[in-house]
Amino acid sequence: MGSDIGTIMKDWRQYNNLTVEAAAEKVDVSKSTWSDLESGKRQPNIETLIALSDALNIPLRELAQQAGYNVRLSETPTDRQRRIAELVASNPRLSVAMDKLLAFPVSELDTVLTIIEALHQKRQELQLSQLNDQ
Repeated sequence: MGSDIGTIMKDWRQYNNLTVEAAAEKVDVSKSTWSDLESGKRQPNIETLIALSDALNIPLRELAQQAGYNVRLSETPTDRQRRIAELVASNPRLSVAMDKLLAFPVSELDTVLTIIEALHQKRQELQLSQLNDQ
């Protein structure tokens, strides 16, 4: 699932004659994170996808699809923005990215919402799992 985005990252890095360290710095991730993403060992989160989208100049929707997120078109832009705001508000780690998330073009809001919903669901599953372990 993550290998397609990893291939895109590696091709971009090599095309620009960048080391793993230099590419990681441009996207503001650690060298090991870049390596894990590039090799498909790790899945990018929303912050990393946004940074990759900016650095690689690839639409967020395309990167999200390459990362395996099922991007859907359903709600109106206002509904999507409201839902994004609700989900981001419930996750303090995402709240720092709120302005940037809501500033995405309308065509990208489905992608942003899909990724945030997936992250929110994983967070809830993890919390439930931790409660069950206690």
